[in-house]
Amino acid sequence: MGEFMESIRQFMGSRYGSLAFATKELVLRLRSLDLTLFEDNVYNNHISFNDVYTIFKILKERSESDFETDIPTHLAIELTTRPRFVSRYNALVELTESSATLKNIKPFSNDETHPLILDDNDQPVHQNTSEVIVMDIDDDGEGGPEDQDSPV
Repeated sequence: MGEFMESIRQFMGSRYGSLAFATKELVLRLRSLDLTLFEDNVYNNHISFNDVYTIFKILKERSESDFETDIPTHLAIELTTRPRFVSRYNALVELTESSATLKNIKPFSNDETHPLILDDNDQPVHQNTSEVIVMDIDDDGEGGPEDQDSPV
């Protein structure tokens, strides 16, 4: 599975940029087999995608022979990501080197419900969101999150 995961990582990196996946682990969910594969699992190098597909094919053929219902026509894979253990661990180590407390362990999130708008042109803020945080970016690079004592 290591080569298969690497192929997926290369494809996703070329499509979305490798930086977007640098600290993320790929997670493959095969619902029809009730199997979840994590990219960083040490056993991935001991099996291949062909091994997994062979299991699916054998079980599917037996299900068809037994006239079972709701047999999947193909092996569907759901691809997601999650933070890599080592990335999160290193972030926690960095917190110990500052004045952070347990309150600071939740990483910053920038999602649709909590958008972060970087504004250096004094443009009006759109009123269609529930909460908007506006940060001014100085031309000299000062005032950014790295200059603050605690996470945003």
